[in-house]
Amino acid sequence: MTQKQALLRKQLIIKIHTHPKYKELKNNEAWEDWLYVRYKEKSSGLLSISELEEILHIFSGRRNDRDFALIDPNREIIIKKGRLSFAQLQKIRIIKEELSWNDKDLEGFMTRMLKKSKALRELSIKEASKVIIGLEKTLKYKKSKGSGLNIFKVANNTEYKG
Repeated sequence: MTQKQALLRKQLIIKIHTHPKYKELKNNEAWEDWLYVRYKEKSSGLLSISELEEILHIFSGRRNDRDFALIDPNREIIIKKGRLSFAQLQKIRIIKEELSWNDKDLEGFMTRMLKKSKALRELSIKEASKVIIGLEKTLKYKKSKGSGLNIFKVANNTEYKG
């Protein structure tokens, strides 16, 4: 996200939080539910720019409200400082797909790499880099052998049919 986009997001959030409709929802303790029904999020800080603009349009009456969720596929995951970046998360997902691994395979790999069990989104920047390097080496090995990576499958995986 560029600095201009970050500034625009902040401005949109300020406009939303100062709008009378927001204040009404917040006073009635319905804001989080209102967001969750429409965007599957409980905080406006996690929404994309287009979703924030849509909220302002709904509040101002320029767009009809709805009672179902539509999630912007371009929504970037807003991650706390010190956590893995969006680019790192995408890189891990892409390599996971290239290796034809499921989530359980990736979890087992991360546990072996980091010597502790951790959820993907809980990784630090340093841990994510370590996992990416390991995944890239595994992918390079797979491509050089030209066969499946059955030897890298989790040993305790009861669902594994290799």
